[in-house]
Amino acid sequence: MRTVLHILFWLVTCLWFTMVAAPGIAAISAFTQLPEQGAMIPTYADHFANDPEGMGRLVAGYVTNPIFIASDMVQWFLAPTALLLAILLRTPLKIASGPGQMICVLALAGALGLVVVQNAFMGPRLQENLQAYRDAAAANRGEEAATAYAAFDADHRIAEPLFGIRLLLLTVAIAGAAGGTRTRPIEPAAGRVST
Repeated sequence: MRTVLHILFWLVTCLWFTMVAAPGIAAISAFTQLPEQGAMIPTYADHFANDPEGMGRLVAGYVTNPIFIASDMVQWFLAPTALLLAILLRTPLKIASGPGQMICVLALAGALGLVVVQNAFMGPRLQENLQAYRDAAAANRGEEAATAYAAFDADHRIAEPLFGIRLLLLTVAIAGAAGGTRTRPIEPAAGRVST
């Protein structure tokens, strides 16, 4: 059981790290490539008639937004599970100990806090403003679209570095867990004389 929980901790924590890193990597790719390639959605052609780069960014948002939403939803499960497993490994099971494991637990708790902030507060507001922007742009209501985009962008400027901080905390947690894992000393084989 101890081994299974140890394996589960590493699987869940590394999957959580991946679920934070993957949307960022997808966004970097989409937001650099799609505007350059002149990607467009006909529904928004009137609104972006004189702004092909803006059209490319809108398309990139359509491509990456579902990835961010899926990542946020999965992290509701991964974040508390990783923290619970880290605490179990440290306290009752004593598979992990020392300052490295304590750093791991604290870093996971901080990352879990950021998941709650994103999923419970910032994420819904970002989605609401993003949808308002898309609806206004599709109807070519320029002023309304600009207002909705400004509200979205204000939250996005906060959410983006918080994603980076979450990734950093998970990196620290993984490093701390690796350093805090107990290893048993190698026992000499029967009949061998140790020197």
